Amino acid sequence: MEKISYIVAILGFFPQAFAQETGKKEEPKAEVTTEETKPNIADEGGKIYVERGYKGVVPGLQDKPKVESKAKQAGGDGGPVLEWVGFQPFEQYSRVFLKVSGKFTFTVAKPNPNKIVVSIPSCKVQTPNDERFLITKAFPSQVDSIFTRQSQDGTTVEIYLKKNTTYLYKQEGGYIFVDISL
Repeated sequence: MEKISYIVAILGFFPQAFAQETGKKEEPKAEVTTEETKPNIADEGGKIYVERGYKGVVPGLQDKPKVESKAKQAGGDGGPVLEWVGFQPFEQYSRVFLKVSGKFTFTVAKPNPNKIVVSIPSCKVQTPNDERFLITKAFPSQVDSIFTRQSQDGTTVEIYLKKNTTYLYKQEGGYIFVDISL
């Protein structure tokens, strides 16, 4: 056992001694990048989505996703269907948007200072993937996360905020927009 410890000690010391003997010292390395970082905010014209090849829904630019699995989904039984839950961090506000097909009604409420709830009665979620949550806290926004839940009564979308802030909502065709101030 002592021989093994002795050999390990010599092997551990040898590279340091060799480096000192040859006079070679490793210089500290610094990485320098000249490429500008791209902002994590959307522009009203949708240029960022085109540049980055985004395949999802972008209101006013791309109403149908270019995602093959979503394009194959059937419309449902004629009732409202939540097709897409999206998030857009703009320079002055953030937008959560819902793309809904079929005839629908909805309500928007703020049950507590850090939560906004959009309820769409009798609405079904198009695919199980649409019920996955969105974590948005890394963006320059007051939106922390978005959760979608389907029940027997319909679909609710819960928007969790980093802090209490104001919001506006509206419907334009098959879209519900919830605009949240910074």
